[in-house]
Amino acid sequence: MINDAPIFLTNDDGFNSKGIKVLHKVAKKLSQDIWIFAPSKNNSGKSHSITINKKIKVKRVESKKFIVDGTPVDCILFGLKFFSNKKKTPSVIISGVNHGQNLGLDIIYSGTVAAAREGSIQKIKSFSVSLEKNSKASNWKIVEHYLPKILNELIIFKADLSIFYNINFPN
Repeated sequence: MINDAPIFLTNDDGFNSKGIKVLHKVAKKLSQDIWIFAPSKNNSGKSHSITINKKIKVKRVESKKFIVDGTPVDCILFGLKFFSNKKKTPSVIISGVNHGQNLGLDIIYSGTVAAAREGSIQKIKSFSVSLEKNSKASNWKIVEHYLPKILNELIIFKADLSIFYNINFPN
């Protein structure tokens, strides 16, 4: 279990994706103060883009869950502004669980990875998490089992906050 600071979740697959539901389940093993700011729809491949020249609509669907009509990085920026207004800072940002690995050049284009990258730019310990997508049925249980253990180890590891972690699970 981590400290009392909130955990901030987002993704690029959208608010209603299986991956963010799995991530929320995992995060509950780490903290009771979990916040979600996720895109209204799939934003895969949007990289580090932000929305300009257009208003971003934000809808609160539960007390700690928000749908953002923007990119994954917009979600990070809006969420951090929200926390700042409450005089809080999240302990960690976790983006995912992306349905499809983010390896090699994928990390340049991935909105999942970009959200974690933005968190690290803002000096918050950040993680992107992905599950390989192949011809087999997706094994979300592997993420549910191993991710809490991995996150617990990495959260206590004292590394420069400008570093983000990109975690990929085989299917």
